[in-house]
Amino acid sequence: MPVTVPKNIIHGMPFTWATNYRPRGITTTGQLVIRGGASLLTLGSVVENNHLVFRADADNAADLLPGLYFYQMIATTGGVPEVLESGRFTVQANLALVGPEFDGLSENQKALIAINKTLAARAQGGAPVRYRINNRELYSESMTDLLALQKHYQLLVNAELAAEAGSDLWNRKIRYSMK
Repeated sequence: MPVTVPKNIIHGMPFTWATNYRPRGITTTGQLVIRGGASLLTLGSVVENNHLVFRADADNAADLLPGLYFYQMIATTGGVPEVLESGRFTVQANLALVGPEFDGLSENQKALIAINKTLAARAQGGAPVRYRINNRELYSESMTDLLALQKHYQLLVNAELAAEAGSDLWNRKIRYSMK
């Protein structure tokens, strides 16, 4: 049952989700349950043009902090619940509301930057491989391990960037058709 669920929502901005689910003659109610971490938002539906429609106003949308969320859309007809669709979406930061400390990089991008800085420091001789602090001997990652981590995180970052551009790792455009 196709549902118009956006992949991304902006924090604090109202949104509307509609279904192609056509309520039968019996009274049908809909419920949209959204959960991410400790956040829980439950929205009721209205019937418009013989479809269930879910709306979140700005106050409801403000409760969804930036991050990954999961949803379930449930229709109840004659007391019998039916899950129409389940999935996930991302709430993105509202750039008009964030402060100067905002960093839009993904965790993978941050890790890759840290690994590259460590590799650069090693190449310049500025990062010791082994050192002592208060009679404790500490070791840092070997160069081989760092290069393997760099390769791993570079692949993850490339996959993220390709997905954002609507293509795969080989730069082929991804097209979907729902029949």
